[in-house]
Amino acid sequence: MSNKSMQAVLVNEYGGPNVLKIATVERPQPQADEVLIRIAYATVIPLDYKIRNGWLQNVFPVTLPYIPDFYASGVVEEIGQSVTEFKPGDRIFGSIRGAYAEYGIATIQELVKMPDNLTFHWVRIKSSIIQRQISKTSPRK
Repeated sequence: MSNKSMQAVLVNEYGGPNVLKIATVERPQPQADEVLIRIAYATVIPLDYKIRNGWLQNVFPVTLPYIPDFYASGVVEEIGQSVTEFKPGDRIFGSIRGAYAEYGIATIQELVKMPDNLTFHWVRIKSSIIQRQISKTSPRK
């Protein structure tokens, strides 16, 4: 493990809440078009427990072990070499892979800068509304 480690919630097997385990894991490194985010708030949604229980393996396959969650807010820690839309210190929210951890990864298309008048707490509460807006405005590949 590198010297850049973090605490994360890992799922090593499908099952109920008892399969969630805190572990020290290697901190992800952003690829050229990705952003590393220091997570402030992660949002728990019904999809999280359905994936964790294994009920959606055909729709949302995961490789075990995995770090759950998709939606979070936080602060940009590091950017990939081709990222120009964000800089370290920017407050963001969006679809962040592995958000049940101290750090998560996202592409620039999955993130939105937080307006100064919003708090991380507000974004956490309003995440379902925000996610719908991101889906409407994000470019499709």
